[in-house]
Amino acid sequence: MHEHPNPPDPSARPMPAYPVELLADLHAGIVDEATAAHIRTHLDDDARAVLAALDRTVADLAAWPVALAQRMKPRGSAIRLLSCLRRSVSTRPPSAPGPS
Repeated sequence: MHEHPNPPDPSARPMPAYPVELLADLHAGIVDEATAAHIRTHLDDDARAVLAALDRTVADLAAWPVALAQRMKPRGSAIRLLSCLRRSVSTRPPSAPGPS
């Protein structure tokens, strides 16, 4: 688990672009509530794409038969998933600016 600081000064909280690991921790519910609320209010398109990919992955895994899930090596799978997410985000074209 990554340590997520809970600084007294809200301006010291993380800002986009968020690391994939931090977004995965947010998705897993292991980020403290104040930091999680801050991140959710400052999501950029790349962060939303990572969270959506994690949602799809969880849904896909939930649909698998238990026997198949038990045969997987969880740590290796998590590393491959993070690697794929990093490549996906880094190869996306820059987001168009939103309406002003």
